[in-house]
Amino acid sequence: ACILTCLALNSEYVEKNTERSSNFEEICNQATRQRTINAAEARKSQGNAALTRQSFTEAERLYTEAIELCPNSEKSHIYFCNRATARCEIGLKLEQDVKAQIRVLDSAVLDCEESLKLESTYVKASFRRGFCNGLARFFEEKYSEAETSFIAALEIEPDNSIVQGELKKTRAAISNKEAAERALQVQKEIEEREALLAKEQEQERKKMEEKREQAREKAAKLEEEKQLR
Repeated sequence: ACILTCLALNSEYVEKNTERSSNFEEICNQATRQRTINAAEARKSQGNAALTRQSFTEAERLYTEAIELCPNSEKSHIYFCNRATARCEIGLKLEQDVKAQIRVLDSAVLDCEESLKLESTYVKASFRRGFCNGLARFFEEKYSEAETSFIAALEIEPDNSIVQGELKKTRAAISNKEAAERALQVQKEIEEREALLAKEQEQERKKMEEKREQAREKAAKLEEEKQLR
């Protein structure tokens, strides 16, 4: 009986210690997670400050560090959207390299999509996606797609003067492109008519030449017959 009592006490002691150990591990894990979250929030705050200073490359780096620390926390959608903002500004400054502009702006669009995967109702990400995609498609000269994206952004922020300006510029580009296409079509039709006219004239010239040749042959034959008589 004494042995059984000791075994029971030992079992209870082990269970209690296992529970304490499990709780301790959970507390440690929670503390580690909180420290990671705090570090990510610190990077975000530093990134916001860099963004305010217009140090866009620095801001992009800091938001990236925040994302690497917490890629899917309850605030990660903000990190992705903020990095999209920084990348958008970086892209706009690459005026001498259109391909690089498009590449950076497309990366901003992808960041917005990642943000919306984490928080589908995050309006800032929806707006930024429309704006950045509009810019990227404009630089690709895909003006209709750009127009659609800018309209989507304005549905969220209808009074945004920057987007309004980009939409106006896009619609002007669409009008110019359509006018240029019409001019090309008119020129093509003129060239086709001129080519057809030239072909008809050449055919008429050949017919006249054939008639003159036939007349010469006929005259020569009559002359030959006359001499034989």
